Amino acid sequence: MLRLKQLFGSAIPTIEAQEAQSRLAARPAPLVLDVRQPEEFKAGHIAGATLIPLSQLSGRMSSLPREREILCVCASGSRSGAAARQLAAAGFKVTKAIGQTVGEVMERSVPTVPLEAELADIADQMAHAALKRVIVVDAQGRPVGSINDGDLVARIEPPARTSLLSRLTGRGRAETLPAVTARQLMTPGVLSGPASTLIEAASQSMLSEKRKRFVVVDEAGRLASAIGR
Repeated sequence: MLRLKQLFGSAIPTIEAQEAQSRLAARPAPLVLDVRQPEEFKAGHIAGATLIPLSQLSGRMSSLPREREILCVCASGSRSGAAARQLAAAGFKVTKAIGQTVGEVMERSVPTVPLEAELADIADQMAHAALKRVIVVDAQGRPVGSINDGDLVARIEPPARTSLLSRLTGRGRAETLPAVTARQLMTPGVLSGPASTLIEAASQSMLSEKRKRFVVVDEAGRLASAIGR
């Protein structure tokens, strides 16, 4: 009978990501139950969320409060829906949050340069990039740092800045630029995670880490795409 209730029970209340954020700012706030896998949770999650993977929920349900609203979240809505049905059938007050993942909104084309790319090549890439920023990748395609136009201007000696600015704006290409590489110019490290990372979690990570980009990586840690704020 419990199984039938889980599959065919009454509809679970659902809310959009924006309303979920409003509820989390209220008091008392609901308990956020993240039913993804630990590696997904580690890559990015809503602040204060409780992690219980869906496969473990039935055995750990007794640890959850019955008097408090539970807001179920996952990457796509599928697992959170299954979790919400289980909890509702067991008598919990539960809501399912419909949230987007970074994979749904990520940019499909991200300018990249290798570690040994020279300044002229980096400037040419930036000249055609809308955000004047490139991601630096290693030989395996894994992101290791980033460079923006401000980094270039700040890290190049004043005599070469006029030529650099001409190159960045696409107004000049003949000028000789210093022989420095992306390895020397980049800001090391990137904020990254899989495409299944919730947008809310990625946004919070960008704010707390003071980053403007969240780099999306595949299972091997290679650059897949990015989102910005």
